[in-house]
Amino acid sequence: MSKLDMDNILSELVSFDGISHSCIYQNEQITASTFPSIIQDKLSGMGAFIDKIFTSAHAIDRNHDEIHIELEENTLIAYRVNDDFLLILMATKSINLSLVYMTIKSIEKSVKLHGITPPKTKPAQPSFLKVSEKKEVGDYRKEDIPIWSVNGESNGAPSELVSQQKLERSSNGLKKLLLENFGPVGDIIFDEALKQWEASHRPELENIGKLVDLITLEIDGKNEKRAFFNKATRYIRRSISEMENE
Repeated sequence: MSKLDMDNILSELVSFDGISHSCIYQNEQITASTFPSIIQDKLSGMGAFIDKIFTSAHAIDRNHDEIHIELEENTLIAYRVNDDFLLILMATKSINLSLVYMTIKSIEKSVKLHGITPPKTKPAQPSFLKVSEKKEVGDYRKEDIPIWSVNGESNGAPSELVSQQKLERSSNGLKKLLLENFGPVGDIIFDEALKQWEASHRPELENIGKLVDLITLEIDGKNEKRAFFNKATRYIRRSISEMENE
């Protein structure tokens, strides 16, 4: 498999509903971008600032891999990929973080295996995709981001019961994948990863990608880890997409 192309990575990310722009910050500069060219200098400064935050966290043994910065109407989300480069996204506050996170982790695995090529051209010129003008009410916190719009309810007030049912559906699907691939030992792997997940993260659907990471860490064998991660990623993306359409 050939190296991943930076432009293709950005194209995939901006195809998500709720993501208007994305860029890659590497070697102290913006190497690929769909942001308007007029803000490239400010974007480079933001990239340097975010990179320092990740570096400082790493220096005190804090393995943070994402940062959220609240803007007036949107959110700037930065992911550190393999300690190699930053992916910075401009997103609405109602973005489906679980789906985005799984995509980022998939990109991370592919980059680790195959590398990444620079863009064919200069940082991409803006497509001028319109950023949502809908204003959100109240303070923004990551754990408050709504994922589902249930039975005509507004995005700001999803049903707690239905959200819990969807979380159980997704986690049960992951457990089934483990049992299919590893037999009875899959129960042990799942239970151990679930305990760690519940101890370190809010047990919500938006954090399901973290559970996949923890399960993968419990699996022995490089090939087995990669095979399960790929299956789990496809399952989560398909499951979330299906539940959003229900």
